[in-house]
Amino acid sequence: MGDDRGISTVVDVALALFFITASIAVIGVYMADQGGGQVNSQTDSRTAETLSSTTQTVHYSLWDVRSDPNFNPNNVDRSQDGVTYERSSHGTTASLLADSAMMNVQFSQSFTNGSKHGVIHSAGPSFYKAVDSGLRNTITGMNKNTQIIVVWEPYEEAGMSSRQKYGPSPSPDEDISSTTMTVDSGVPPVDEGELERDYRTDDDFEAVSDRIAARIVEGYFPVGPSQSAIEDQGLTRELTVYRYQRFGSFVGVDYNPGAIIAAGPLTRRGADASEANRDLERGLSNQIRGDLNSTSSYEDISANELSDRVSTGNVKIIVRTW
Repeated sequence: MGDDRGISTVVDVALALFFITASIAVIGVYMADQGGGQVNSQTDSRTAETLSSTTQTVHYSLWDVRSDPNFNPNNVDRSQDGVTYERSSHGTTASLLADSAMMNVQFSQSFTNGSKHGVIHSAGPSFYKAVDSGLRNTITGMNKNTQIIVVWEPYEEAGMSSRQKYGPSPSPDEDISSTTMTVDSGVPPVDEGELERDYRTDDDFEAVSDRIAARIVEGYFPVGPSQSAIEDQGLTRELTVYRYQRFGSFVGVDYNPGAIIAAGPLTRRGADASEANRDLERGLSNQIRGDLNSTSSYEDISANELSDRVSTGNVKIIVRTW
């Protein structure tokens, strides 16, 4: 998400796949007064403007992926470890907040049928800390009277989502003023008309889940760059295989690239990003369908209400001041 923000001495295509939006744009900003008056309204709106207009560079590390069983370090040059896993990312403050949200998407245990829960990328917490540090240097009041909440939900009450907080929480008696802005998540939006047609012809959320899953997988694993990375060598390839494997572990897909099956979609010989994506889409769709069917607020919902609840393409940034 962002233009070429994964900066290193060697272009890291695998990590850049996380940052896939050509440009991060503020889609909308609206005021939401929660405190019964115009309390600090200029402050929170000015802070929102600062998030979208300021740029910064954050430094973080991918080192934690080495301890993940989905990552294979054997094909990475160990002599370059100190350089290889260190990264810098540059962009607007708002875009970096969105990047962190998408890199720290959580899979709940109920969403994965109790098999596993956790964050989508092992290096996500490192990226969050780097963004948090940069934010405190950019926004006045972050340590005192300003809180920023960043949320991504592909659909309301989703078991796969991200919610990050920056800054202190206000006390219960504070008068709070807030501004909410929406930023491109890097995941393509679901067409509302197509979603509504799917729902009207499907009583089990199957087609709806297929469509949402396809957009999410497309956002995280765009076919062209993913194909090139799987065919590559060294860290670029291993990080890409790792991301497929880790995502797959949450949705019941096991590519097992180290097996003797020499033509699997994540092997260099049988590299096939389209097939690998279809595997993820099927697994994720099953999880989404179960999630929707088990959530009471989706019972007897209308097609219009359903489309209003689906928002794969946006990250919400809520600025609260008091």
